[in-house]
Amino acid sequence: METQSLKDCFMSHIEKDAATECWIWIAGASNGRGYFSSNHGIKSAYRMAYELLVGPIPKGYVIHHRCHNPLCVNPDHLETMIPGEHTRMHLQKEHEQAPLLPRPRAQRTPRTHCPHGHALTDDNLVPSALADGLRACRECKNIRARAYQRRRYAALKPRR
Repeated sequence: METQSLKDCFMSHIEKDAATECWIWIAGASNGRGYFSSNHGIKSAYRMAYELLVGPIPKGYVIHHRCHNPLCVNPDHLETMIPGEHTRMHLQKEHEQAPLLPRPRAQRTPRTHCPHGHALTDDNLVPSALADGLRACRECKNIRARAYQRRRYAALKPRR
């Protein structure tokens, strides 16, 4: 398909919203994102919009919707950014919308006490069995082990 006819075909699948100035993709969509199919294959509608109306997307960059509407293909609402910055912006937006939700592990401050109130100091820490870098409370582990041994001993003890 010639570039101009490709652009015309692409633009025929857009409905402009005067209130938000978003160009809403009204053709094929899946998981809340629009898709455009051409001779060159299937692409995200917003990526296709950026490439047709702005220019090539730099290698290693992602497209960010300033309007936070994944069906918007308005080139004024799209910008390129590095993936880490994009993730940080989305995490920040999600945290602002739901501040009571726990933050991702990378953004949390290290805990000083376990959920049962034991201090997480060097002498009270054991490495996690999962090897995922988490810290576990030695005192809680010992309490669980003693409870297990009591249950095990009670099960082995003959009943009268």
